[in-house]
Amino acid sequence: MMAVIIGWRPGLRKTVALYAAVLGLWAFGCNTRPALNTASGRPEVVIQGKTAPQILKAAEVFFVQRDYALRPSDNAYKLTFDRRTEKPGDEPSASTC
Repeated sequence: MMAVIIGWRPGLRKTVALYAAVLGLWAFGCNTRPALNTASGRPEVVIQGKTAPQILKAAEVFFVQRDYALRPSDNAYKLTFDRRTEKPGDEPSASTC
């Protein structure tokens, strides 16, 4: 009786229910994660038994052996590397040397 008064068509109720279900799943499925329980709130790695300088030196050696160039950094605990982007065998360009 209510469907006749509102003017619902036979398939409209199913369509509205489907859209409501999709909207509900979308709203609850897009929930953001809480901040991590670390000092910075971001993912962190803890390497036990090594000092910060030892870890930095190991990372530096790893990348330098793979043709990366160490660049100056604004922080003692941050390493910045560059790598040439020419194809192997091409002449080095002045912009990346």
